[in-house]
Amino acid sequence: MKAKSLILTLVELMISVAVSGMSIRMKWSYMPIDSVSEKLFLSSVVLDLKNDSLALNLNNKQFYFYPEYIIDSLTPFYSNHYLKAKLDDHTDIRLCALNVLSIDKDSIYIAARYSYLNNRFNSNNSFFTVDSLAISKNDIKGLLYSVADLEGKNMSFFYFGYIGNTRNTDNEKERNRKHIHIIEAGLIYTKMWPLWYGYSLYGANEFAFNSHQFFIGPKIGANVSFLLLLAGNELISYTDFHNVSLFYKPYFGFGLGPLRIAAGYNILLNKRNYFDINAVSIEFSLSASFLEVKRRK
Repeated sequence: MKAKSLILTLVELMISVAVSGMSIRMKWSYMPIDSVSEKLFLSSVVLDLKNDSLALNLNNKQFYFYPEYIIDSLTPFYSNHYLKAKLDDHTDIRLCALNVLSIDKDSIYIAARYSYLNNRFNSNNSFFTVDSLAISKNDIKGLLYSVADLEGKNMSFFYFGYIGNTRNTDNEKERNRKHIHIIEAGLIYTKMWPLWYGYSLYGANEFAFNSHQFFIGPKIGANVSFLLLLAGNELISYTDFHNVSLFYKPYFGFGLGPLRIAAGYNILLNKRNYFDINAVSIEFSLSASFLEVKRRK
């Protein structure tokens, strides 16, 4: 039951990290109105007014719109920005700019969406779209617009893992010996981009805790991941401080950065396998920070 719970926890962590990695973060940039040109396609724009209000004609009526900011800790500050005007004592008009359509010498033309907000019941009526709303440049200082943040994120973690290494049962001397269970601990540097793409470099040490002899395995490694598919390799030096067996291990599996489930193949690089390391190993690892996130949830 404990093993099943651990596997489910690891899968849940991987899914949560995958969902976070898949999303494309958005960031806001500012552009003075004189710098906006027809060549630029700006989406999710926010109008930076020169004055306290903006006079607009909507449905053949003039309204004075004032900025309204709704602070939401889950979204960028300006993503909940509207222009609001009074229709009557109980109804407001909310207007949200969508994107810039065109611009000329005197005016900027935007697509916008507006709705009626009933203050008594705090409910929005249906949204209406304005195909082209003309705004004088004299009323606007500049525009905020959203762009995709595709920059990579640098992260460093302390991580640990488990490696299951089975014995060679074809060898008569090995049949009665236990499988080797190895734990590893180390530091990993990860750079990750949106859409589940990234790479990692790490250094760690392996400790065998149920072998018939004591040995450790200092190692260095690297991996790349894309769409939760992961490939990597390691150079491992197993030693008991008297003998050394050097292995190169490519591995393939699923994961992102320090969070991985993989199968590897140990290739002996020097003459003798002093520690009876089997060719095939199964491993999983995760970082301490992921466990901290899980505990807070």
